Amino acid sequence: MREWVTSAKNFANIYADLCWVHIISPEVGRCLLHELIETVPGNKITAFGGDEVAVEMALWDIVGKKLNTPIYNLLRGKCRDSVRTYLHIQPRTEVEPGLAHGMEKGETSIRTVLR
Repeated sequence: MREWVTSAKNFANIYADLCWVHIISPEVGRCLLHELIETVPGNKITAFGGDEVAVEMALWDIVGKKLNTPIYNLLRGKCRDSVRTYLHIQPRTEVEPGLAHGMEKGETSIRTVLR
């Protein structure tokens, strides 16, 4: 597994696709996903993807509701207590109103595209 993770990290044309790993071995899937998240850029990880992603997410939701537990308990467990979000502002057209709106809502980080 480490060679695969290292290859996905270091080579532009190698992606980490975990489409069926969690079905074959949930424990390996959890460990591998954790290692990939810590090592590989997020845009190179395809976890639980493909054409079946909508059906698969619905099935996880059904199982979570049936067991009366959040889905993260079925996978790896809770990873963090909160997630830092950012406000995306379109360049030139929305900067000043967007900043004012974000500051009112308590945003602490902003993302925009400079051209």
